[in-house]
Amino acid sequence: MLITVRQDAGRTVIAVAGEIDIATAPQLQDAAYQALLDGASSLVIDLTDTGFIDSSGLRVMVNVLKRVAAVPARSLHVVRPAPPVMKVFELTRLDSTFSMIDSVSALPPVQAEDRERRA
Repeated sequence: MLITVRQDAGRTVIAVAGEIDIATAPQLQDAAYQALLDGASSLVIDLTDTGFIDSSGLRVMVNVLKRVAAVPARSLHVVRPAPPVMKVFELTRLDSTFSMIDSVSALPPVQAEDRERRA
């Protein structure tokens, strides 16, 4: 699994390429928690290039959502994965729990005053 973290239009984007399973899920959790510790108020997890996710990966996703939801000014969006991974989200009904988007560019940029208010 390869994780890249970047800034895009005022958001922290964590892109995951490969498989999220029991061996790699902690890396995703570490990246997301670090982004939140670094002050990210708008977090996007891009699963476009994720080919597989197991229950440990789903658990990490839910744990990240809980951390984000603990601070009302924070937001979390998930870029829709390929159909096999999306099917896992649908079967577990997590597709309705997460804010699923088609692409990072589908979101409007975070305004400077929004970032200041969230900080």
